[in-house]
Amino acid sequence: MGIQESLPEGVYILYVSPLKALNNDIYKNLDMPLKGIREMCIKKGIAFPEITKAVRTGDTPQHERQKMLKKPPHILITTPESLFLMLTSVKAHTMLRNVKYLIVDEIHSMIGTKRGVHLALSIERLEQLSSHDIVRIGLSATINPIERAAAYLGGYERTESGYKKRMVNIVNPKMERKKDLKIILPVDDFQDLEEGTVWPEIYKTIIELVKKHKSTIVFVNNRATAEKIALNINNIEDSELCMPHHGSMSKSKRLKIEDDFKSGKIKCLIATSTLELGIDIGHVELMIQVSPPNTVSSGLQRLGRAGHSITATSTGRIIPRTRGDLLRAAFMCMEMIEGNIETENIPLNCLDVLSQHIVSICCSGKWNQEDVFDLVRCAYPYNSLNRQDFIKVLSMLAGDYEHMEDIPAKPRIIWNRQEGTIEGNTYSRMLAVSSG
Repeated sequence: MGIQESLPEGVYILYVSPLKALNNDIYKNLDMPLKGIREMCIKKGIAFPEITKAVRTGDTPQHERQKMLKKPPHILITTPESLFLMLTSVKAHTMLRNVKYLIVDEIHSMIGTKRGVHLALSIERLEQLSSHDIVRIGLSATINPIERAAAYLGGYERTESGYKKRMVNIVNPKMERKKDLKIILPVDDFQDLEEGTVWPEIYKTIIELVKKHKSTIVFVNNRATAEKIALNINNIEDSELCMPHHGSMSKSKRLKIEDDFKSGKIKCLIATSTLELGIDIGHVELMIQVSPPNTVSSGLQRLGRAGHSITATSTGRIIPRTRGDLLRAAFMCMEMIEGNIETENIPLNCLDVLSQHIVSICCSGKWNQEDVFDLVRCAYPYNSLNRQDFIKVLSMLAGDYEHMEDIPAKPRIIWNRQEGTIEGNTYSRMLAVSSG
């Protein structure tokens, strides 16, 4: 983007990330670079346009969303689900027609799931809506195989001879960060527990480690455990030594906890996967994992939060809760040190996700069914979709099978078989917005 260019109306850069908390973080962290670029341009006597930014997620108030429609930001930060809702809304199409760059952050966390399949269709719909080719940028620190992720991100383009993969450049610098990863046993024998449970010893171990370090994140595998550990440790210490952090918290409470940790008011956070994906909480000296992580990829993401710089050593400790945990921890430890990340397998031809998008597409007007079929097949997970399955999905959405079973049909779309067109109605819009 030339800095002397006048920016077009509407969103110019669309940033999609899997977490609402990460979106808010990106929004804040844009302030400094934009300010620095502006100051540099002023010194050199170069005109710099006013660049606006906004976040659109499930937390965004309705009046803010309406404000964006009237005056769209140049940089819009959103989630896959909110992007789907914007593509469903005809009013929001205007703000997305000038998207030039699409950034998909933490792409590894989505492509192996139906959420990733859903996003792939949204990306192709965005491409079809945009007035020019969109530059797609995917970001991840732990992805395997990287070639498959690139193919997912690029998708396919329709040509006279069929479909061909879009060309994607892979930037994969070989950077090996030092790892200091160990297993710490809270007890000598898991079968001989003084209080009949291992938890008191786990609390004691965590407290000792936290007090030896300036800042610590303790990762657990669910929200209930995060709350439980934080409450019990604070009761033992009779102070707020640590605080829980997870996705069920209100936005204001979550941001306050992050700021308190960053400023040093809190020494330790007990977190779930919400802090796994790069939210800026300042320097972290130690990572503790209670019970081994579920995957090597997740474990490396969590370990990477400690010493989060190129030259620093990532220090982590895994505390097993049972003998079974100990075996898994030993295996995970070796795999994490070797960097043996699991292979991501992308779900293909998911007809339930396809149904959602067809209903959403129909909300924007009347479509030729062949155009929709071509659009869908441009998405990597649907390139092998056969026409017969596509027609069956249209039949289901049009209520055909309900008629066959003598069930009162309430069609999700209107399908004109003679003209080969599909379109939506008020019921379609209600379904697309409320049944995501």
